[in-house]
Amino acid sequence: MADWATFPREEPPKPARDLADQVERDGGRVLAIYQEPVGEHWQLFCLLPREKVPVVREADDLYDAATELSDSDLSRAFVLDGDGKRSRALMIGDDRSTSVLARVGQPWVFTDASGQCLEIIMPGQNTRYITLPADVREQAVRPAPQRRSPVPGSEQALREYIDALGRGAPNYDDMTPQVATNTRQQLLLYRAVLARLGTLRAISFRAVTAAGNDLYIAHFSNGSADWRIGLAKEGKIGRISLGPQFGPPY
Repeated sequence: MADWATFPREEPPKPARDLADQVERDGGRVLAIYQEPVGEHWQLFCLLPREKVPVVREADDLYDAATELSDSDLSRAFVLDGDGKRSRALMIGDDRSTSVLARVGQPWVFTDASGQCLEIIMPGQNTRYITLPADVREQAVRPAPQRRSPVPGSEQALREYIDALGRGAPNYDDMTPQVATNTRQQLLLYRAVLARLGTLRAISFRAVTAAGNDLYIAHFSNGSADWRIGLAKEGKIGRISLGPQFGPPY
């Protein structure tokens, strides 16, 4: 077999192997091939040359609206119909995030658990992401302009997360329930990828994403990788992801 990690430890089907060979021929590098547990579909985790990555374009009239909560009891999102009435209620729990598909020109109302309006959003390219901070109920104005430096403690949290993944012993108490669940599901894949990347050498801050998460580049002995991390209340990891994201970063 070729030099890539595989999970489960069996030979992947021919279509997955053929795609992996194509990636290698195009100058990319396959780090892992795995079968995801829900749909049992085979997936490739790989590095691609920038010139081989297609530009992602979206329909002119549809945009995703991502909502991230850092410290709230329960929030709801409603789309307003032509008469201004609320419909299509969407509930968002504490330390949770979700995505909704919205049409330009059709406003959304975000409320607290009691139905008190927190924000009214008109979807579009300039309102693609909205963050509801912990003190949103006490604020009558929009959040301050986006910061340009990382949240204190996010780099250390990322270092500890990567180190624990490499040892196969993540500290789930340092994560929100949603992140802990995702980490358990992806643990074998993450470990396979980190094994290929080698020893962590350094971490450098790159930017703050549109959703308010910190974007870092982690430099390993055998390569580098993008990591996005967002801290929730009490410094717990409320959002984390490995690898590049195409389209506006979250």
